[in-house]
Amino acid sequence: MRHARSARFIAIGASVALLALATLAAPASAGNTRDVYFGSPVVDGGTGGGYDASGAPISGTLSPLNSVTSGSAVAVRVRVANDGKQTLNKVSFLGGALADGAAYNPLFPKPSDPSLDSDLRFLASYPLNGAPACDPVPASGLQLRCYLGTLASGASAEYLVVIGTSSGAIDAQPFWLTASWNEGWSTTGTNADYQFAVGSVLVGEASCVEAAGYFLANSAVAIGNTGLSGCTQQTTVQTAAVGGIGTFAKVKVGGGTPTSCDAVGLRCFGDDSSVTVYGGNPVDGGVLWTIRWDPLTINGKPKGVVHFLDAYYKGVTSAWVYISFSKQNECNETTTVINCWTSIDAGKTYFEASFRTPSNGGARGAY
Repeated sequence: MRHARSARFIAIGASVALLALATLAAPASAGNTRDVYFGSPVVDGGTGGGYDASGAPISGTLSPLNSVTSGSAVAVRVRVANDGKQTLNKVSFLGGALADGAAYNPLFPKPSDPSLDSDLRFLASYPLNGAPACDPVPASGLQLRCYLGTLASGASAEYLVVIGTSSGAIDAQPFWLTASWNEGWSTTGTNADYQFAVGSVLVGEASCVEAAGYFLANSAVAIGNTGLSGCTQQTTVQTAAVGGIGTFAKVKVGGGTPTSCDAVGLRCFGDDSSVTVYGGNPVDGGVLWTIRWDPLTINGKPKGVVHFLDAYYKGVTSAWVYISFSKQNECNETTTVINCWTSIDAGKTYFEASFRTPSNGGARGAY
């Protein structure tokens, strides 16, 4: 389904509205003595839920890590911790169709929304810090199952779950997961050996100002505002595929105080194009930038680009590298310094340059 489109970019996080689902306060005849944390880690803005005095589950909250734009993916960390004194057996958690179809006690019902909104799909799950691997996510992306086994008192496990959004996904897209242990999901009994964690993906529309999303492990990164109409400065970045658990990437054009090129004795043109990828760490093969400027933003002959490192934005004014468009700075097979340019195209209606840097940061044209 296509939601009402929003002109502004919306950050991603746990939806305050969904906290209304948090307390499933159905009557129960006995308290629950389990102490299980199920939700995103506190450092991510999540909560672990629990049980009220009558034994009814109080849902934890799921808080996605970053903002994304429509059609991109988002990552959320899921933590399961045994904070009680008893060992938990048969610990697992479910999402999507499996969560919707689990057996729930009428005294402790599941949230009213489906586990996964129709504009969302599971793409992958990555165990963190030695946690057991989840089942492979099916091609449909409609279900998720992670079996943890036994959790001793004080033990925990964390996962990174990646969820894709459709190109028509705008505004709030609710989702929830459910965890169980010991007797597990059951339609009978006076206590629930299961809990819920709820969240919401808030998706912004791709724009000339910003594009963002999560890229799976072993996939190349390619993101930017190219292809959108009316953008006076198109910026795209690409990297080779990197393993691990994937990466978040974001391109932002303008929107802040422009960086200055005075330090290199030149003047800047255009807006500041800033890039976030692999947490600022160097990438094998570097980051390939392609920026296309409107000639109206250029007051002289372009001479190069200035790459501002992350430290520059933290007050280290010397943290920049100038990449001249001279022949000596052209990238080639024997290039040992990765700060170089790969192509320059001075069209009638644009000026475009592609250049390579070791890592992310910001860039502006210079003349």
